Amino acid sequence: MAFVAIADRDKDAHVHDPETFITKYVWSQDHKVIAIQYGTVAILVGLVALALSV
Repeated sequence: MAFVAIADRDKDAHVHDPETFITKYVWSQDHKVIAIQYGTVAILVGLVALALSV
């Protein structure tokens, strides 16, 4: 069999924009980031409820 070289893919074809804070933490679909969001919101809501109950 003859050796046929496979051309390398263009590595710059899938260049992504750098992630900003909003794209990483606000619009995330990563389950670990969503868990951090959930915990943070739960603590903030608890603190607001505590402040309003005094």
